[in-house]
Amino acid sequence: MELKDALDIYLDEIGSKALLTDDEEKALAERIAQGDAKAIEKLTTANLKFVVTLAKQYAGKGVDVEDLISEGNIALLKAAAKYPRHTNKRFVVYAAPAIREALEKAVGEQSDTAAQQIKREESLTDNTAFVDEAMLDEIEQSLDVLDERQQHIIRHAYGIGVHHMTLAEIGEELGLKRERVRQIRDKAVRKLCKEHKALKEVLKN
Repeated sequence: MELKDALDIYLDEIGSKALLTDDEEKALAERIAQGDAKAIEKLTTANLKFVVTLAKQYAGKGVDVEDLISEGNIALLKAAAKYPRHTNKRFVVYAAPAIREALEKAVGEQSDTAAQQIKREESLTDNTAFVDEAMLDEIEQSLDVLDERQQHIIRHAYGIGVHHMTLAEIGEELGLKRERVRQIRDKAVRKLCKEHKALKEVLKN
């Protein structure tokens, strides 16, 4: 199943959930104060659509909307568990700051990771900056555990038998976003290191 299809199914599912009235929220807040876990779940479930609305506002900033929704849902659940019974605020108003904070944190962490990765890539001037020449053959012989796309990305990312390319350049060639190329590279590196433990120190960066 494609990720987009999974997201559409999720949106259909939560779209069928009825919104709570003010009195219903107050009743749930009373039950939550008494430690009722089912009340927390009901309050959270009824407001999942609100998280999607906020998550879409942060889309296109380097984090997949599915990941944003996940982070927002965690914040929503935590807010539900703390929803005070003596408040005039509707739950979405009460929970919104915590959800936004979680989404902004997710976007900020992604931006920091991307900036660090780009800086590291730009500091590499030739193939020997990636791997010791003596290890090239061993790494190349290990590539058979990877699929064709993973092999292509590893060869160019580490300059093995081909000219070195940045992740952005590889992404442009393959029609992928730079972050997606990084994810594929990292997964391939983990597979290589699992199959050939001697490569762990060489490919750890």
